[in-house]
Amino acid sequence: MKQATSLKRVLNVEVKNSWGNELVYPLDETGKLLVKLAKKETFTPDDVKILKQLNYEFAVKPKLL
Repeated sequence: MKQATSLKRVLNVEVKNSWGNELVYPLDETGKLLVKLAKKETFTPDDVKILKQLNYEFAVKPKLL
């Protein structure tokens, strides 16, 4: 079966540090629905890895000082 050309999809996220753990919070509707589907509030490192395999890219919100 021939695989279709894949398009990159972008998820806007914010990375926060809590007690030494980096938590990846979705900022856009698609990301929020994906974590809701998994019954979570954040993406785990495994979630990020799988989403990258599904051609998702992550746009990280810059931290302000």
